[in-house]
Amino acid sequence: MAINSSNDSNSFEPDKAYLLWRTFNRFQEIREGVYRLNKETTIRTFKNQPDTYLGNDSDKFVKNTFPLLSAPNSPEKEKINKFLFRVHGMYKNEIEYSINRKEQFSMDILFQVIETLFMEVGANKAETAVMDMENQKSAVTKQDLEQIVVYLKAFNKMHARFLASGNMKRAIENSDKIITAGASENMQIPILALDSMFNLITAQFVLSQKYQCKQLLILWKKEYGFDDEQTSRIVKLLPPETSLLDFRNIYAKAIQTLQNQIKQGDPLAEMDLFLLRTVSNYYTSWINQIANQISKKEN
Repeated sequence: MAINSSNDSNSFEPDKAYLLWRTFNRFQEIREGVYRLNKETTIRTFKNQPDTYLGNDSDKFVKNTFPLLSAPNSPEKEKINKFLFRVHGMYKNEIEYSINRKEQFSMDILFQVIETLFMEVGANKAETAVMDMENQKSAVTKQDLEQIVVYLKAFNKMHARFLASGNMKRAIENSDKIITAGASENMQIPILALDSMFNLITAQFVLSQKYQCKQLLILWKKEYGFDDEQTSRIVKLLPPETSLLDFRNIYAKAIQTLQNQIKQGDPLAEMDLFLLRTVSNYYTSWINQIANQISKKEN
């Protein structure tokens, strides 16, 4: 399934030495000290000998990395070699992800899907809602939907860890731990995709520190060209002084209100529901824009 977005479909060059270290660190064997690698020394070794460690030749990588983990005549040589092949295979997947974004799940689009599901059906029903899409006529396969669920679970858990940090500053300080936890739990998700998830969550908090729903609705009105009457109808559903951190909950309540009005035969409720969903689209696009700015600063 090729889901892409113009915001993140371009290739970029990650710090390969650091990325390789992070790939090692997502494995339980490294984190629990079964195999020991010093972070600073290892990254420096990778940087100083890129042809040896950072290329695509797995045999060469395994042969030269083995001495970093064990003595040459280790009785566990075969076991260690298998481990190194797994590490290098996953590292190559990371490089492929960074180069060929158009063949990967775009985090921009995935975030919009995930946030929409959370707001429309709630976090508890989001996974079921994804799998229900299999019964709809579309090009999305069951395998695609299962992968979306994996991303959705990872995003939700990362968001919980972000909140558990107490505040945005502390969460950013703990970013390596938060992302590594997600990487160890979700080996099939690229670390670089988990980075994007963290940036998306951070972007929500960045916006909430500066803006309320009032500014969101002003920019939404300008973007879509809606008039004062249309805006006033949405303002009744999304109070201007509401914090953007509360947007998801307020939006969910507004959806429920309009759906009840539709059942009662309100002739304007359908149009209001359409307007409300454009606000959601603009909100997620705004977050994506900020997240991409954060990503560019990091690179």
